[in-house]
Amino acid sequence: MMHLRLHLHFLSWRENLHLVWRVLAQHRIEASAVAAAVALLLGAVLYLRFRKKPTPDEIERRRRLRLVQVGRVVDGTLVDTGEPTEGVVMFTYRVAGVQYTCAQNLSAVPNTAGNYRVDLPVQVRYDPRNPFNSIVAAETWSGLRLT
Repeated sequence: MMHLRLHLHFLSWRENLHLVWRVLAQHRIEASAVAAAVALLLGAVLYLRFRKKPTPDEIERRRRLRLVQVGRVVDGTLVDTGEPTEGVVMFTYRVAGVQYTCAQNLSAVPNTAGNYRVDLPVQVRYDPRNPFNSIVAAETWSGLRLT
């Protein structure tokens, strides 16, 4: 509990009332600021706790769409296509003298079902800031060639 100390002087009652009013007004502002901060913090905690978190598929879809928007295109080669039912392709590409080998699951990407031949040239989109982050197909773009 907050204790207010008022030193009332032998002033007129109007001056004493004015002094008390100023002190109380000052503490109300501080109390309302604390209440606003607590309410804001509580709202942030509740939002972070109960917001809809993206699924792993949604995170992967957003990654592919971002690479379509900002990714650079480079030539690459299919290394392995795995089992046809898996939908995973492995590809290799070179950026700034460094060779990268990556894999992408194409089962979630529409219009990519098909047979792909190993050693077939492909186009690879990669993130210029992180060249290991790459794709060969997305919802609106494909660097694959069907056999």
